[in-house]
Amino acid sequence: MGHSPFPPGTDTLSTLPRIVGARVTAYTHGQPTATDTLGVGQQVASVTTDANGRFQLPTLPGGLYIVTIAPPAGSAYQGVYVAAMAYEHSADYPWWVVLPLK
Repeated sequence: MGHSPFPPGTDTLSTLPRIVGARVTAYTHGQPTATDTLGVGQQVASVTTDANGRFQLPTLPGGLYIVTIAPPAGSAYQGVYVAAMAYEHSADYPWWVVLPLK
């Protein structure tokens, strides 16, 4: 469902399937606690990947963010979260979502 073809024998980021309709959400990074070991703060942006599996978050202040990536319902892929740095030009170019299979 909703991804580009996966050519056999390829394993580079440039040739992996791109996930269409994935929800990418960025949260500020706060102080970790006993119940929130990641330190997930306030939601600051949320976008959905386009027909090419690309997304662009709005310009965010530089710093560390927790980013969740949720595939569309019924997808063969699993969601992930990452800690990611935003820089001055992070919003200038599109990014792609590549997720592991369930």
